[in-house]
Amino acid sequence: MLEDLGYPEARVGRRTLLFKGKLYEINVFCEDPLVIGEVTLHLRDVEEAKKEVDKLIKRIEIAEVITGKT
Repeated sequence: MLEDLGYPEARVGRRTLLFKGKLYEINVFCEDPLVIGEVTLHLRDVEEAKKEVDKLIKRIEIAEVITGKT
């Protein structure tokens, strides 16, 4: 998909980022263009889904700070 959008050299993989002394694992990471994603196989209820969305938002914010990209 990134290749179709004009990024033929983009590489996507897992990444661990250190931020303020804590490690954050990102399941789907590409630095150029900045792509952040999480993989969740099962959600039991709406509350668990909300927690997973919050987790993703936190990792997006951290990746933006670390890479200096938005």
